[in-house]
Amino acid sequence: MGALALASAAVGDLIAWCLLVVVSVIAAAGGPGRLVQVAALSAVHAAVLILVVRPLLRRLLQPREGRLPGHVLPVLAAGVLASGYAAAAIGLDGIFGAFAFGLVMPRDLGHELSEQVGTPVRQITALLMPVFFVTTGLSVDITRVADGALLELAGILAVACLGKMVAAYVSGRLIGLSRRDSRLLGFLMNTRGLTELVILNAGVTLGVLDQSMFTMMVIMALVTTGMAGFVLPAAEPERLATSAPAVPARAVPSRSVA
Repeated sequence: MGALALASAAVGDLIAWCLLVVVSVIAAAGGPGRLVQVAALSAVHAAVLILVVRPLLRRLLQPREGRLPGHVLPVLAAGVLASGYAAAAIGLDGIFGAFAFGLVMPRDLGHELSEQVGTPVRQITALLMPVFFVTTGLSVDITRVADGALLELAGILAVACLGKMVAAYVSGRLIGLSRRDSRLLGFLMNTRGLTELVILNAGVTLGVLDQSMFTMMVIMALVTTGMAGFVLPAAEPERLATSAPAVPARAVPSRSVA
């Protein structure tokens, strides 16, 4: 169930990114003429990455004596920043440019070379991830969620839980899973990962979300993620104990903090 939930979440995150690009183009346009301009420039940006940058990256990442050239990581970092700057110049959030640069990275490097590229990136991620969470936390103002907003927050929580859990349960039943496994899949899919917070921050930057809605969406992400930690160990104690004895039961819904 964990592997199925991770695979499903990966597909869901990819679709979410695609939809966010569409929303960002519309939000950045401000009118029909500007919409065509932003869409055309975004297409040009994507074409340059696919037709020019990707072949250059493949040549750059050719190993020499079994190892990557020493200048690879600085060049990749510069490429990420340049692609982010280009996206910002178009009118999109810079994170889309960085994400697109990652998508065009060659995937057939082999395990050893992939580790040589991936290990430093993971180390940088571990260093900067707390900064991102601190920035997101400072942007949340719980005092804005009061009176009528509490009803709105309850509605957001209800839609978020029902949308993920019911859809995952029905999908699980359709592919032949038992009711227990379908419920488990629903709780796993109901967690919100880092992508959720990234998208919410992009929405604030683009002006799609105001501060009150941003706060309620962050609370929703935290509540739905925390639910899995309480429900899953109680729902599947024997399976969690036998299928993964070396991993604590509370670590199962780890997608939420990965």
